[in-house]
Amino acid sequence: MKLYSVPVFLFLLLSSTLTAVAQQNLLDLSFNGNGFTRTDFSLSHDQCNAMALQADGRIVLAGIANLSGQICGALARYLPDGRPDSSFGTAGRVTTTAGGTQTHFNAVAVLPTGKIIAVGEKNTGGSSSNYDILVVRYLSDGTVDSTFGANGMFIQSFGSYYEYGNSLALQPDGKILIGGTTNYYGSRECPMVVRLTANGAADASFGTGGLVFVYALDPGLGNSRGLAVACGTDGKITLAGSANISSSIHYLLYRFNADGSPDGAFHGDGRNIYDLGGGFESAVDLMLLPDNRPLVLGYDAGIPAMITVAQFGNDGMPDPGFAVPAGSVKKIRPEDLFARKIVRHPAGDYLIAANIRDSMFGNFTAGVFAIGSLGNTDSAWAINGLFRSLIDTAATSTEASSILVQPDGRILLAGTTVIGGKSDFFVARLRPARLSVSDTKTVSLTCSVYPNPTTGSKLHMVYELKNGIGPVIIELLDAQGRMIVSKKAMAQGAGKHQDVFALPEGLADGVYLLCISNGTQVARQRVVYKR
Repeated sequence: MKLYSVPVFLFLLLSSTLTAVAQQNLLDLSFNGNGFTRTDFSLSHDQCNAMALQADGRIVLAGIANLSGQICGALARYLPDGRPDSSFGTAGRVTTTAGGTQTHFNAVAVLPTGKIIAVGEKNTGGSSSNYDILVVRYLSDGTVDSTFGANGMFIQSFGSYYEYGNSLALQPDGKILIGGTTNYYGSRECPMVVRLTANGAADASFGTGGLVFVYALDPGLGNSRGLAVACGTDGKITLAGSANISSSIHYLLYRFNADGSPDGAFHGDGRNIYDLGGGFESAVDLMLLPDNRPLVLGYDAGIPAMITVAQFGNDGMPDPGFAVPAGSVKKIRPEDLFARKIVRHPAGDYLIAANIRDSMFGNFTAGVFAIGSLGNTDSAWAINGLFRSLIDTAATSTEASSILVQPDGRILLAGTTVIGGKSDFFVARLRPARLSVSDTKTVSLTCSVYPNPTTGSKLHMVYELKNGIGPVIIELLDAQGRMIVSKKAMAQGAGKHQDVFALPEGLADGVYLLCISNGTQVARQRVVYKR
């Protein structure tokens, strides 16, 4: 087996260099009145692992709920405006147990029919480490669809071994792909792909009885994992994860033909292991470009942790047009940063759900990192490409697990928020960061700013609210519409209000855009700053 260095992007961000954007807030206050929704299944620990978007704009989250010690697979659905969907389950929530003491959902997808597929694993009731892959299909109202598999479920079991269902992809013909991990093959952790028919049966036309084991193709691997799966327009299947080679962890990337056999056109044997130059690297997400080239998201869990993005051709070789110059490693600035999911925005940029660790064993802050289509840092979204929102000011830790983009360009970020020692699901909606200093339209909110032009360190403002819905967010953007700094004020009633906005140190001379909003009312004013 050969190891190859590939052109990758290593994103590191240092909190001390991000003073100007550390408090930025791009929350769309029209979403549930405050920009986010929190869902509590229990008085204990809930965890959101995945998100899907329905064609009608409703949002589905999937994960885990702890109901008095019984760990359940959990789904929550929201209306397009962020409110819980009362037509789904009980008050927008569904929990499922499939035997044993624990059921987890790690991935979710919505079928064209509106039915929902959730993938994860269930404990068999024996050893605490003995799990079986679990696939459940739900009707659009949240009830289990009994026409799928056996009583609405498919279970993949290898007896006393464990199997985890980590990822999910839907084929155009309705078949279901699950990327996962098992220790069945030689008692080592082994990446695997399972394919089901649309009705929830193992697909006998794929691999052996619907299964493909990576170790059967590559017995030299140590403990390795399959963490992301995708299906191309050509019917070929790509699996990404981590591979253990001589006690070092590297990217794992496999490509299979539609029948589960290795794709010989991909790196000559259908598989490749990528050494990014670190000691512990893992791919965590995968997306295929329109021409089926794989774009792989991951991280290097060093100190500090780094986000990595690598793009490859359909021949399995590094894409020389990505992260120019080819083979380069670009260090932005160090900060402890972990990647979870990647999505492409209609503007052509890639947006990454990222989590910034506050300290070695501390809490996380959810954020989004933007890169251009060629792997360049995209500062059109935010300075240094990173923006993070004050999603939940009551939380001690907020960790993103998923990111999606709505057709109108607004961004959905979902994950887990920790408050008072317990954790809940959250979903937030962020507005696109691209505004312009020419966008000064005032909608139902009058505002005056002085002095303007200003040479000082503070702006004074007077604004009048017609209603008192939601907190007031004050934001300063540069001439390209990039967030500089923001401030969140307490919810205020109707009437006139005064406030003082501190300008950041080192602000360059120029024209800026000051935005004031409480979710239903918006004012934008040009501000000229000259030292």
